[in-house]
Amino acid sequence: MQSAFVWPEEADASSYRDCDMQGGSTNNTGLDEKLAEINACMHTHPERALGLCEQTISEAVRLRKPSVHIKAAERYGRIMDHLGRGLEAHDTLFAAQQVAQSARLPDGEAMLLEKIARGYYTAGQYRPAHQYWTRCAELAEQSGGDVFTWILAKIGLAQVYYGLWDWSAGLALLSQAYDKVHHIEDPYLDAKIKINLGVGYMETGLLDDAGSVFQQAKTLCAKHELYDYQAESDFRLAQVSIAKGQLGEAMTSLGEGLSSARKVNYRWCEAHILATLAEVYSRQSDFPKAMEAVKEAQLIAAADGFTHMLVQQHLAAARSGGIIEQSIDRRRRTGLCVPPHNP
Repeated sequence: MQSAFVWPEEADASSYRDCDMQGGSTNNTGLDEKLAEINACMHTHPERALGLCEQTISEAVRLRKPSVHIKAAERYGRIMDHLGRGLEAHDTLFAAQQVAQSARLPDGEAMLLEKIARGYYTAGQYRPAHQYWTRCAELAEQSGGDVFTWILAKIGLAQVYYGLWDWSAGLALLSQAYDKVHHIEDPYLDAKIKINLGVGYMETGLLDDAGSVFQQAKTLCAKHELYDYQAESDFRLAQVSIAKGQLGEAMTSLGEGLSSARKVNYRWCEAHILATLAEVYSRQSDFPKAMEAVKEAQLIAAADGFTHMLVQQHLAAARSGGIIEQSIDRRRRTGLCVPPHNP
């Protein structure tokens, strides 16, 4: 497993104070190419992108390039979060935030606050997530130039409200974000908003609208090789199918989503897909497979610190176990009890 990046000992935010506030000299000695390489592979080869982030941060520290440093740290935080290790990236992100403050780069600080908030959210810590996303949105709005990060903050705040079952508040925030997303040609951000809008539609009973927007997100992600959000689109499509009682379609979506999630080691989504597979297996009375899927999901949740997800999966396991016991009891009463082992 890729180890969490250790902040270079020679890095001192105060050392940036006398450098060019726009990121040092315009000659970035190959660092811009490194950032472009990170952008090109972060969705398809995240482990490789992590190594490039670490190299770029170290070089930016040595050459006193705060802008490059901040961008590499932000991408590092994004990748670590998708690998289920968002909180492990916080030391790197907080250190880079100090650099942004020292170099007076509010847009850069807003980017980092967004990733800090995301790490808290993924770990189920909604209060600090709300705090950092709120500050992120304020900074992005004050600077007036970073619409991308402002949109991400609004999406994050909407997800916090979703987590508190306040679907109308979440949808209102997403509507604000969606009004501005068309000013930015970014398929990743477009897919992110579509998926979150679909969740709100689904939870408020608008299943057809949810299915339509999830399919749009999936098509967009497939076109641009955004495997992480392609996996999540399939996961959400499966939820819609389950709500409609279409278990066959749900299994197809879950299988495709699991393949995409594992392609880029998107642990959060993989755990959710496995737990949902368990639900479908239970409904199909395939209880051994249901328990196997729940246990696999629990291993991921426990290993990656998804404590809130782990509680949900324990409940899923209990429900599956209850169904199994009810089935065995029913078979006993009807004389159809399965023997404890094969003859």
